[in-house]
Amino acid sequence: TGSWLAAQDANWDDAGPAWLRAPRDDAAEAVLAASPLNVAGRYLIDASMYFWHEWNPGEWNQAWPLNPDPDLAAPGAFDLYRQHWILDRIEETDGIYIDSVNATGGVGGWENHRPEHLSAADYPLTWSIANGAAVQLGPQSHAEFLQPIAREIRDQGRLMMLNLFPDAMRFHAHDADIMGSEIFELIEPDVDSRLRRTLARRRIVSNLLQWGWDSPTYATYEQMESFIRGQLFWGFYPAVSSAGGMLTGGIPDRYFLHPEVYERDRPLFQLYMPVIRELSSAGWEPVTWATASPLADIERYGDFTRGPVLLTVRGVGHTSLAARITLNLEGAGLHNRLILNDARDLLVDQPIDFDVQTAPLRAEFSVSLDAGEVGVYRFAAARFADFDSDGQLTPNDQIHFNDCLAGPTFAFGPESACCIADADYDADVDLADASRLQQTWSAP
Repeated sequence: TGSWLAAQDANWDDAGPAWLRAPRDDAAEAVLAASPLNVAGRYLIDASMYFWHEWNPGEWNQAWPLNPDPDLAAPGAFDLYRQHWILDRIEETDGIYIDSVNATGGVGGWENHRPEHLSAADYPLTWSIANGAAVQLGPQSHAEFLQPIAREIRDQGRLMMLNLFPDAMRFHAHDADIMGSEIFELIEPDVDSRLRRTLARRRIVSNLLQWGWDSPTYATYEQMESFIRGQLFWGFYPAVSSAGGMLTGGIPDRYFLHPEVYERDRPLFQLYMPVIRELSSAGWEPVTWATASPLADIERYGDFTRGPVLLTVRGVGHTSLAARITLNLEGAGLHNRLILNDARDLLVDQPIDFDVQTAPLRAEFSVSLDAGEVGVYRFAAARFADFDSDGQLTPNDQIHFNDCLAGPTFAFGPESACCIADADYDADVDLADASRLQQTWSAP
């Protein structure tokens, strides 16, 4: 998170290029200047066993939590991290990944009472649990680091990905271009996924499975499918670090070191990843405009004003489901039933039988899902001004467009074929719509 510095005994003063290495003197000065202090004025190295690592028998590392605020007097942690962590070989990358962004435990669950740190803070302080005095929390300290780094990375045309745990999302989600975190259950609790999806909005989310560290066997095919389905529902990209196997020297057994396991699971990724990519590209929407009878879990991706609309559906509590789903087409941006030209079940690649009702304009269809199963259903409308449905805007479409071009004084109803030429959904075809036709023209 940019909040702690790991001691490295071997070749500390070696000037050669190595990730995370800083000269001993620079590191020691940063520790002295940037270490937060508790209410008793003591360093926080005893705040958590996380700061003490025996990587191998008899080989110990010690970590110091630091305040990486760039406004602290030099020498500080910000420049140390920026130079030796963030910018090291940055030209070879599309961005950076910052690990373990947390608000609890050793990494983030501490109070900083150090007066010179409090006076440098840009973000409002809070009240100490220990004595009621003004204090800086670990996540507030992290924000002083993450926000300027995010700006610098984006100014370079690069991205910042955060291994952002749920307890820290409310502090740092806005800083992540790509977010997600390690998850330790095959199916993440809905309360965490819902918070993650809401704060990410349409940004990419990818969670890393860390499961079964104490299991002598690997996840089964069915267990891996349940993990991927749990991510699919929320439009998250699934990633796997460990899926069973015993720890070796404190290190999890890595999934992708076992071709007999990942080749077994390859059909799952081939089935689900293209659908997850389509959900992510369409963009999550906070209002589903969809209901189910009986109740079901539903999320919506996309809006008809941008492209197709997709629904993910599952039984409440991951139970089996037989339900009638209703999608309010007007709420989702469609105002003419005549241009709804495709509806498909993406996971079986079959068309959906649906009925269209009015007042409000809506589509109704039935679903039947087994326990744990997730359905993904896509509704697509005809392209703007594509009267002949050939995927292009050509002189033939221009002829029909001109027939509809009557100006703002002539409004048409929702059943009119001219709705397909109404780019701004104001119930007429005028010069604003003609301008959109020029901008999207396909013919030479």
